[in-house]
Amino acid sequence: MNFAEKVRYLRAEKGLTQAQLGKLAFINQRTVDAYEHGRARPREGTARQLAKALGVKYELLINDDKPCVKEGKNGKINNQARP
Repeated sequence: MNFAEKVRYLRAEKGLTQAQLGKLAFINQRTVDAYEHGRARPREGTARQLAKALGVKYELLINDDKPCVKEGKNGKINNQARP
């Protein structure tokens, strides 16, 4: 998963709107939308705020090589990005 996909997935998993996530991360909804659609990428401080708001480790959120979800033995998706 890339950064945009992770933000979109984790936001939906937490049941947050883009506006709600923006409020938690101190950014506006349009910025969240830009991140989710890959039109922009946050600076480090903002990415850390997003990770905190989403309840995941910063490193896993920004590293495109690391998946934030993994299918478990029971076929269910397990979040691997929890702090």
